Amino acid sequence: MKLNLFMRFDPLVLTKLVKYYLNGVLFGLVSWALQFFFYKTMISLFPDSALILSIYLSFFVVLVLNYFSQRLLVFRSPGKKLNFGVVSFLAIIAVSIVSEMLHHLFENFNFGAVDYFYYPMAALFVSPFIFLIKLKFVFK
Repeated sequence: MKLNLFMRFDPLVLTKLVKYYLNGVLFGLVSWALQFFFYKTMISLFPDSALILSIYLSFFVVLVLNYFSQRLLVFRSPGKKLNFGVVSFLAIIAVSIVSEMLHHLFENFNFGAVDYFYYPMAALFVSPFIFLIKLKFVFK
């Protein structure tokens, strides 16, 4: 099928995209909360590695929950677990790269606390592309 950018947009796809963004916001908040919880729980046991461990643990938990949420609520399709994992991993890499680019782009402006918002801003930018990839290769 030839991709035509000017073809009529399917309202069902738009509905899924809105659900995808809402799902992303929800699980972004869940991820932050879990990361904070895991960090506070492990800081006394693993003071040197609590931060990275909390990031990995929260990522894994949210990855599993996010798969089921997207499968049942967003795309309403069984999906392919392996493809979901690969696309999610690539999405994290893409968001990290864009986040770093935003940081370097705005570092001379001394925004201070805004540094914490580069990652969510990058996620908002990358999400439509990841959505289309998941729609085509994960949740057909």
